[in-house]
Amino acid sequence: MEILAIKSSECDSWSEGAASLAYMFGGGHYGPLKAHSDRWQTFVCWCQSEGPGFNDARKIDRQTLVDYTRHLRQQVEQSAIGVSTEQNRLSSVNRTMTVLRGDQYV
Repeated sequence: MEILAIKSSECDSWSEGAASLAYMFGGGHYGPLKAHSDRWQTFVCWCQSEGPGFNDARKIDRQTLVDYTRHLRQQVEQSAIGVSTEQNRLSSVNRTMTVLRGDQYV
């Protein structure tokens, strides 16, 4: 599967990550698909605003994920999100990246 660019017009725009997840779930499993898609979109928004500022999924690397992990950890420490939310968001980003890249490199 080809890695495609994330649209940069607004944080809630449709992304190829969500399309890749839909492909992975084969049109079924709406609950998990929705949860992963929502969490991926949260990551996309972070990339575009607070994160590295890029809008191309091909630029996501290990350092981007380390920075996102630090961001989530900071939110946990500030009681903005719970530990389970942090873990779920990281899991969804990892799963989506696996589908986008076709491997588990990142």
